[in-house]
Amino acid sequence: MFDENLTLEQIEQQQEQKWQSLTLADDFLFCKIMSDAELCREMIHRIFPNLDVEKLEPAEPQKTLKLALHVRGIRLDIYTKVARSIFDIEVQKRKLSDLVRRPRAYHIVIGMDAMNINSLKSSGRYGELPETYVVFICTFDLFGKGRHVYTFRNYCEEDKEIALNDGAYTIFLNTEGTMNDVSPELKRFLDFVAGRIKSNELEDSFIKTLDDKIKEAKDNTKWRREYMLLLNEFDVGFLEGRDEGFNEGRTQGLTEGRIKGRNEGLAEGRNEARRSIYERLTASGMSPQEAANFTGWNVEDKNS
Repeated sequence: MFDENLTLEQIEQQQEQKWQSLTLADDFLFCKIMSDAELCREMIHRIFPNLDVEKLEPAEPQKTLKLALHVRGIRLDIYTKVARSIFDIEVQKRKLSDLVRRPRAYHIVIGMDAMNINSLKSSGRYGELPETYVVFICTFDLFGKGRHVYTFRNYCEEDKEIALNDGAYTIFLNTEGTMNDVSPELKRFLDFVAGRIKSNELEDSFIKTLDDKIKEAKDNTKWRREYMLLLNEFDVGFLEGRDEGFNEGRTQGLTEGRIKGRNEGLAEGRNEARRSIYERLTASGMSPQEAANFTGWNVEDKNS
């Protein structure tokens, strides 16, 4: 969010500062950088060192999966697969209240999409369900236990030695972990995402390449333009809504009290701006939850 008193020129300056300060922890840059096949393969190899990912398919950034027109879809940061295994890698900077439930929806939609169950005429066998690995790279400790990695599978409640083996794996990586529970290679990657390590501080070719790619990205005019357009959808619309709210507030204030009118008008203008931008973002393919997170608009107020 920006200061509500900023002018359009100040907003543009703030946007440029945001662009220059982006790191791998920002989903826009993460998706751009990790769409590189070799970098994506190395990242997944560090997360899952025991899996063979040599023949990993090209990554699809910002992939949208929607089972039907009337059904809510999902948008995945990085989607890729090898053989019968599918990987969804997300980068997460905000500690959302529903974060632990999101993987459940992702597993369902990814699995159904892989089975081609996306219309009344198509069907698939449950045996065709792939192994799905949903990974959230978090810049915070979601569970507060100090681990760098939290891996979840389905087990029998009465006998933890019995694994369901349904092929669904959910992994939360934590850049702020304190335990010695991951490989040095993965630890260096998490440290880099957190901004605690620079490429010239150690001999790790993967980290060096990531650092170089991020520097190149800052000079990529196409990517910069995409990012600015995304910010403008929100920032300029928000400012317009704010100004409209001020005008309405002044008018209302003549009869109901200037302070109350300004406050109510401002709040209404901001909310309308959030709502308008939310609708444009979802129409362009962004998931409702991601659009709500980006704009700060309460989806439950959609009928207001």
